[in-house]
Amino acid sequence: MSQYGPAAGASGGRAPLLSVVHVPEFLRLDHAELAALLGKLRDPLCTHVFILVLAHGLFENGEFLGGYARLMDLCRPSHPERGTRRPGPSMKQIRRAVADLIGMGLLSRDAGANKAQGQLRLRAMPRQTKLRPAA
Repeated sequence: MSQYGPAAGASGGRAPLLSVVHVPEFLRLDHAELAALLGKLRDPLCTHVFILVLAHGLFENGEFLGGYARLMDLCRPSHPERGTRRPGPSMKQIRRAVADLIGMGLLSRDAGANKAQGQLRLRAMPRQTKLRPAA
């Protein structure tokens, strides 16, 4: 249990703050990642969370620093022109998706640092490519 009470988005916690999706110029997915996401997991929420972690993570080392509440809000459909905003995934669904991605080896995390700092630190394979030798 955290010394700060329930996390945002959790039962008894405050509502998650609105998050903005930062879309990168491009996003590279490897064959192994696509095979795991589309061939083995076949879970749209896992795919969505993985792409958000890549888009919001550091390109150089693949680290995402955020929280479950931020992922919850990023996965929630945007406000329609009229009517109310549709609900997004629950904290339990986001936690399960992250656990599934970790189980497939697509993401990793240091649980000790996460708990001690009250943050969600996820790491994907870095996106930097090796420089080609000069011709």
